[in-house]
Parts: sequence; C-alpha cells; structure tokens
Amino acid sequence: MIPVRVHGVGMSPHNQGFVALLMDDTFNKWLPIYIGSFEAQAIAMELDNVDPPRPMTHDLLAKIIEELGAEIDHVVVNELNEGTFYASIVIRPANSDQEIVIDARPSDSIALSLRTGADLYVEEEVMEEAAVPAQAEDDESEEVKRLKLLQHRLKRAVEEEEFEEAADLRDEIKELQKQIHSPVSGESETAE
Repeated sequence: MIPVRVHGVGMSPHNQGFVALLMDDTFNKWLPIYIGSFEAQAIAMELDNVDPPRPMTHDLLAKIIEELGAEIDHVVVNELNEGTFYASIVIRPANSDQEIVIDARPSDSIALSLRTGADLYVEEEVMEEAAVPAQAEDDESEEVKRLKLLQHRLKRAVEEEEFEEAADLRDEIKELQKQIHSPVSGESETAE
C-alpha cells in the first residue's frame, strides 16, 4: 500500500463533474478519482476547516464509530475495475486486535479519513494503472494557474450562495478548459 494525502477537490475538466485528487509524495504522482457533488462538498469542507452548524453525514458516522469505542485504523483505495474505483474502511473495535473491513466508495472513505485523521492508502496496482505524474507548480502554464484560481473562486461563490457569480465563473472555466490540456485524467467512480 502506498500512503497518499488529499491534495484537493475541484471541477473535472472532462465531464464537468468533480474530482478528488490524491497525492503520492513518494513517487510524485496524482490519483484523480471522480466523485459526486455532495461528496466533493463534504471533502472540501473538511479541507477548508468549515465547521457546519449541524453534523454532516460523514461527521455523524465518525462520531458513531467513536462513541462505540472503535476507531478507523485506515482507509485504502484497493481496486479499479472497469473504470470504477473501490475502497475499504478498516475499523478497529474497542479492546480488540481484530479488524473489521467495510466496503465503501472512495469518496466516503476519503471524507471519513479526513474527519478522523485515519491514514489513507492506495494499493500499488491501482496507482500503477490510474495515477499520473504530478506536475510541479513552477511548470504550470498560466492557463492552468488561472483555471485553479477560477475553480477556487467558484467554490467560494457557491459556499456564499452567490449563484449568479458562480454561473459566470462556471462559464469562464468551461471556456478556459477548452483552451488547455489538463494534467488530470482518470477513471470514474460509480454514478452517485
């Protein structure tokens, strides 16, 4: 298993959906995983340290596991089959050496690992099949840098419910994406 970290989430340049970008610092590779909008929001909120007034689904699940005296040991993206990523959440019950392995979508696994501080891994075979070389920030074209800035502004506009501005930013992102070739490519998670 290869340890990874969540580099971020953003809009996909390919299908206008969302992508979670996992970073392998050891081999300097990215693993893009396409996810649904609600899952992207859950991951982004945790990355941005946004504290919702009421628990979100992933917060609730993390709290239930904690209250039962168990802990999430780690999560792993462990399979890529016909374009669909699979993951497992490994839970350690209280006062036990056994592990409980739960099949899960990668997006839910990522959201839970962020909330609980659990380690995040990707199986080597999955990285070999789907990862792409990371592009150094210094090597990025001005267009790619502008795209990242626009995506950040779009996320903020949606969070602040500035929907007219968000629509304008979305249109600008689409036009820019047509002009550049993004370093992000990958396979789709199941439809959510």
